[in-house]
Amino acid sequence: MADWEEKSKQRFELNQRYLEHFKSHRVDYTDPDIQMEILYTNWLIKDATEKTRKNTSTIVTIMAIFIIISLLVSVFGALGAISLI
Repeated sequence: MADWEEKSKQRFELNQRYLEHFKSHRVDYTDPDIQMEILYTNWLIKDATEKTRKNTSTIVTIMAIFIIISLLVSVFGALGAISLI
């Protein structure tokens, strides 16, 4: 338990240092600078979301093809078994 508390404390201190570093580098930012940074960040998020959507669509398409092939094999297998009777 003490190990977890120590790691949690270290993580908190690291986050605080990162926050101070973040603030110190952006002290002299003007509104247009902030807007451009927000715009760039939003673009990165949009780009990552589109890549995820594309990958998900590809996986769904592949799964649908395998399901259709599986159903066809099952139907033809059942028809072949019926014809043997």
